[in-house]
Amino acid sequence: PEDDTAVIQRRSAQMQMIGPILTSLDALPPSAALWRAAEPAAVAALHCPFCSGLAAGTLPRTAFGAYIAQDHFFLAAFGDAYAQAAKLLPPAVREKHGPAVAALVAGIESERAGHAASAAQWGVTDISSVEPLAATREYCALLAAAAEQGSLGVLFAAAAPCMRLYAWLGVQLKAVARDGTPYHEWCARDTSLRGLEAPAGRT
Repeated sequence: PEDDTAVIQRRSAQMQMIGPILTSLDALPPSAALWRAAEPAAVAALHCPFCSGLAAGTLPRTAFGAYIAQDHFFLAAFGDAYAQAAKLLPPAVREKHGPAVAALVAGIESERAGHAASAAQWGVTDISSVEPLAATREYCALLAAAAEQGSLGVLFAAAAPCMRLYAWLGVQLKAVARDGTPYHEWCARDTSLRGLEAPAGRT
């Protein structure tokens, strides 16, 4: 085991390496800085077996069906969270942001309807009875807790990481997806869902 001196030296060396990175991030707009810090994780997600299989067309249909089912459940909580937050907003804020939130909720419902319509194609016989995985359930709980605060800012902070990673992955997959695979049409259409095609460029 390391003694206290060794631990201090190691942590000091780590901070010396991290310092210039943090300094460079400070010069960026907040959203760009956050994206830059998270970009390695985004690249890792792009190269995970699921996304690689989507692009190549080799992903098992059952795996894609499982994704559709989980996304269907998630989107219900996603829409509910925004609808709940809109109800809790002060009148002046609701007047300003209400139409945008309503449009977002309508888009979510449209996407859920598309999932339900195509579920059988991917081997999901009853999408309404699918049980959420632990990760899905926990993120939905996070969104619900954020919505209860009645602040769009808090809710956006809880939702933005998922939305922006999803949109960025869609852009990347569209660029490399092979023609003629079962997933090519999905990759092509899903690029701009949730309206965040260029996450690093927005503040």
